[in-house]
Amino acid sequence: DRNTPWETAEYKILKPRLIEVKNTSYNENNSIKGQIVGTAEILDPNNMALLYVSFPTGQPKQENPKANYIIHKTDYKRYSIVGSYNGSNLYFLVRDRPIKRDLYEAMIKYAQSLGYDTNKLQEDYGAIVE
Repeated sequence: DRNTPWETAEYKILKPRLIEVKNTSYNENNSIKGQIVGTAEILDPNNMALLYVSFPTGQPKQENPKANYIIHKTDYKRYSIVGSYNGSNLYFLVRDRPIKRDLYEAMIKYAQSLGYDTNKLQEDYGAIVE
C-alpha cells in the first residue's frame, strides 16, 4: 500500500470457511505504523481461492458478497498474486523481501494477462533488486 514500506499478514482459522486476518503495517524504521484485524470468508468450498475479506473499518460485511480477495496464482513458497472480482485491487504477496526483478516482472505479466492495469504499481522501499 502507498506510504507504507511493508506490511505483514497473519492468518488464523476460526472455523471452517472463516479465517482471522491480522494486517500490520510498518514504518521505515521497522516500528509498527498500524494494525487491523478482520475476517476472510471462503465463499465457495469448491474454490478456496475466492474469499470475501472485511475489516471493522473499510470494507463492511455484505449480504451475498462477491470475492474481493481472489488468489489468482501462488507457488506456496515465494509469492502469491491476489486481486478482486472487479480488478480494483491487486497485491503481490511475498514471503521474503526484496524480490528479484525477474520474479516481479513475471508477476506483472501474469496480472496483465488477467486484465489488471499495472501502470499504477510503484516500486518503493527497496522491495525489488536486480
